[in-house]
Amino acid sequence: MKLLIKLVSRLYNIVLILRIVINWLDLSPEAYPPVKLVYRLTEPVLEPLRRLINTKAGFDLSPLLAIILVWLLAKILVDLF
Repeated sequence: MKLLIKLVSRLYNIVLILRIVINWLDLSPEAYPPVKLVYRLTEPVLEPLRRLINTKAGFDLSPLLAIILVWLLAKILVDLF
């Protein structure tokens, strides 16, 4: 169970890092199907975080916060099991 939790959290963190790179490169989800997949996987987590964080400065910190939260959640779950 611990291995599965670690694997899923690492894979999701990789997807979140891809989302950061996609944002930097300004790739459109409509133009690239893999980008659309990354958006579909990450947006349910990032959208609520954006409401908590002030993004008016022009830099979206929600993916970084999501990476930290996924890491913390995985650590807690691994310690429980």
